[in-house]
Amino acid sequence: MMNQQLEEDSATNVFFSENPYPPHHFTTKSIGQIYNEFKSGDITTHPCQRNFVWTNTQKQKFLTTISKKGPISGPQFNKNTDSISEIMDGQNRIKTIIDFMNDEFQFENEMGIKIFYSQLSNSQKRMFRNIQIGYTETSEWTTDECEENFCEIQEGMPLTAGEKINSSTTNPVTVACKQIEQQLGEFLTNPIKKCGLNLNVKRYKHLEVLGTLMDMTIHNKFPQKEGKTALDLFDTYKGDGNIHELN
Repeated sequence: MMNQQLEEDSATNVFFSENPYPPHHFTTKSIGQIYNEFKSGDITTHPCQRNFVWTNTQKQKFLTTISKKGPISGPQFNKNTDSISEIMDGQNRIKTIIDFMNDEFQFENEMGIKIFYSQLSNSQKRMFRNIQIGYTETSEWTTDECEENFCEIQEGMPLTAGEKINSSTTNPVTVACKQIEQQLGEFLTNPIKKCGLNLNVKRYKHLEVLGTLMDMTIHNKFPQKEGKTALDLFDTYKGDGNIHELN
């Protein structure tokens, strides 16, 4: 009896999932490689990625770490079937590097002087380009695996409900919201004085509003907070490719 109880306990006290992600590995690229591959299109953002969200202060802190030759790691790429590396995590870090090297952002050095990348000496530019960044690479993960993993590994700023809805390319709620956005265009975002709904698109807030309106129509009841209401509806349709009810 005791042995049976121990077996039952060991069967329930399980940490590892029976549905693990496919294999991945850790490697490095130089900043110069990342910049060149981003410019050529060999590195791109995955469709599930949210908009760039770092402030100038956050960009400054990241570049300060690079200026001190500190360890830089964290990006995650998924190499798809076309051998294009899709950014799954670390978009803010990579975009900060790109912006700085394109002279779209000035770095304030230890002397309080703001400088562009183009103002660096050739030797400093070379040192900057040769810095190695550690990253994780997955290979040919499915869209669902990429989207699920993206929602699990956020960098510093949690996803809003709207960003979670936007992160999926297959959820019927996301599909329906984006169809409405395409069909109604600027009517959703135009100010009221221009006969628009004046919806806020920052961090995909408008998807929360559209999801809430769908939920009100389907369930014929007054909603809770729009973020929770829309996300609950989104969760209800996970894994269901049918959008007829939403139509």
